[in-house]
Amino acid sequence: MYLAGMMLLLFILIQNVLMTEFTSEVEKQRALLELEEWRKQVKYLHSNNGLRIVKFNDERTQIYKAGTNILIDDFPSPHRRRTLIDKMFKET
Repeated sequence: MYLAGMMLLLFILIQNVLMTEFTSEVEKQRALLELEEWRKQVKYLHSNNGLRIVKFNDERTQIYKAGTNILIDDFPSPHRRRTLIDKMFKET
């Protein structure tokens, strides 16, 4: 009986160590998934002189011909992933 109790205690300790070992990886992946959703959200739209400018949360900019979906230009985000994660959590 003593040996069975010790084996159970050892099993629980090992399981807790493994669970905490992967907790940080799970949290990191969760933050990356949240970041990808946040990046896609439109920050603002602006129309002027026949152009429609779409700015996203990650500051990526797309310029369209107004009244159409013809993409004229697409500027990528100027920020690194770490900076975007900081910006995302600052806004929420």
